[in-house]
Amino acid sequence: ISNWSISKDAVSFTSYGQGPAYLELANLSPSSSYRIETTSGERTVRTDASGTLTWSGRFDGYRKSHPFSIRKVSK
Repeated sequence: ISNWSISKDAVSFTSYGQGPAYLELANLSPSSSYRIETTSGERTVRTDASGTLTWSGRFDGYRKSHPFSIRKVSK
């Protein structure tokens, strides 16, 4: 992971590699929706009651970088 950036309502970073990918972020707003944008698509995921966001996906492309953008969805 590189280019890690975090603010009150957003997280971004770049991941490298290919194949199955799994991400878990803690200490976010509990029971809130976050929009995840990656090179493999976009998805809205809801955090659990303790504020943990869980995402899984797949990246294709040998030795490619995959930027992540995770933003809290406004109500």
